[in-house]
Amino acid sequence: MRNERADGLLEKFKLTERGNQMVRGFSGGMMQRLSIARAMMHDPQVLFLDEPSAGLDPQTRILLWEIIREYHQAGKTVLLTTHNMEEADALCQRLAIVDHGRRIALGTPAELRRPFLEALVLRLRFGNQTPELVKN
Repeated sequence: MRNERADGLLEKFKLTERGNQMVRGFSGGMMQRLSIARAMMHDPQVLFLDEPSAGLDPQTRILLWEIIREYHQAGKTVLLTTHNMEEADALCQRLAIVDHGRRIALGTPAELRRPFLEALVLRLRFGNQTPELVKN
């Protein structure tokens, strides 16, 4: 059972060909994927991920995001920390913004974006005002 689970995770994380190699030759992206696969090995109900896509190339980041979505769709809870707002928006149903250890905002991505969208003001200043511009 354990070996089948490990093989499945190696395949999911595109590490099958490296399954029998020492990790000291792995790239940073491979180490990141292996770390997350190891965290998923015992199939936890709550998976904690700290900056899961940090240092990953765009293709690997997309793979990782898909794996995280699948894990959540399987009924698991994923709690992640990230500084990447694109990642938070793409993966999270609820967000907490923390500053110096204090929660300053909590809500869905749409709820947290709304005040900024509603408060958007555009100001234009023209250095050279021609009579035609002032007239119109």
